Amino acid sequence: MKVGILVKKKKDWKIWKSLCLFFNDWLNLFRLIVVFIALAILIHFSRFDADFTWLDLFDIPLFVSILFLIIAEGAFKVIKNITEDLAKVSEDFVSISDKYKSEPLVEYNGNKIPIVEILKKEDFKKDFSLTFNPDAYVLPDLCMTYLEQLIDAHGKSKTYNQDLIRVDNITSSNDKINITYSKTTFFNSLLTNRSQDVTLPNNLSLRRFYEPGPFLSPLNNSQYSNHLGVNIIVITDDHKVIFVKRSKDISIGKRKLGISVGASIKPKYFENHFSQIGISDIENSIKEEIQDELGVSPDEYFESFSLKRNTVSLFSELFEGGKPQLLMALKSPLTFKEHNHFFQEHLSKEKSEKMIVDGKELIGISDIELKEQLDNGEIFKSTLLKIDSKYFEISPAHLAVLALYFNINKEL
Repeated sequence: MKVGILVKKKKDWKIWKSLCLFFNDWLNLFRLIVVFIALAILIHFSRFDADFTWLDLFDIPLFVSILFLIIAEGAFKVIKNITEDLAKVSEDFVSISDKYKSEPLVEYNGNKIPIVEILKKEDFKKDFSLTFNPDAYVLPDLCMTYLEQLIDAHGKSKTYNQDLIRVDNITSSNDKINITYSKTTFFNSLLTNRSQDVTLPNNLSLRRFYEPGPFLSPLNNSQYSNHLGVNIIVITDDHKVIFVKRSKDISIGKRKLGISVGASIKPKYFENHFSQIGISDIENSIKEEIQDELGVSPDEYFESFSLKRNTVSLFSELFEGGKPQLLMALKSPLTFKEHNHFFQEHLSKEKSEKMIVDGKELIGISDIELKEQLDNGEIFKSTLLKIDSKYFEISPAHLAVLALYFNINKEL
């Protein structure tokens, strides 16, 4: 792509994001203006029509005003949905990286990536142990004070609550990794990690108050819910990386491209009690997520799957205030076309059984072509990924994950 075209697209997208944030901040004022316009229409007819009576309001003027209000309110709802994510969590690569500049950030071809590795690929060769902390996570004071505002910030997202694993601490010795965990909930994470940059009274935000930088609080001192998530990059047999076009009503990354699987580790898939889980429970949860999101059985198509074999990294994701994430990579024996076939069958089942998936469309790109766009570096400024002559906005958090993956796997 010509540099001038990319620069223009980048500038246009920045202007669009700025307008979205402006509309989000002043949405109620715009609603009020619309009401005044509707009233002005009524007053106009009442003052300048000599034969006008107030009964005439039930004729054309009233109809026009009501129609105008309905259309305007519908437009406001669309704008609110589009702007919601931007108002909750900053998507600015540069500003987030600069904020935590004293942390050992991942670098990709000179670009700072807002990720801090906790455990590297070689660490997963060690023995793992999990230690349960019976003290469940409690929301911090600032969240309780502004609970209503934080809840309202997610008004256009479909959310449902469930128990999740909170990572309290991770320690590593020469031959062993220990993860201390406790119980949290999805709503706790929505109100902390995924409300980082919600504007609160007195120009406050959770990030400004709890994680202002330049250092990130260690997990054992963090005020956030910090549930354990997993990002999985699936590369097909014909060397394509699978992306999902995310839905408009998920909690984060609406309408953007996301990597193959992005999910939380869910206790509902554990075989053991929450207080006694092992690595096999984590693996089982991940397998279920692959099945839920892509419609393929890991036991059938990824027989050698394991946490030790397929994990590339465990890292803190700085967009969401340091939330810990596993990064895994899977080489699939299926082509992209075959994956898409299984996915569409899965969607048909999803409609009949009312299951929840992150997106309704799979998109594939050659791993070599993807790496070339990352190597070019412009994608970190525009967050636009070119696939078959079309441009797709990619989730900045997932773009950071891709940079981490290709930084570790330099040779394809």
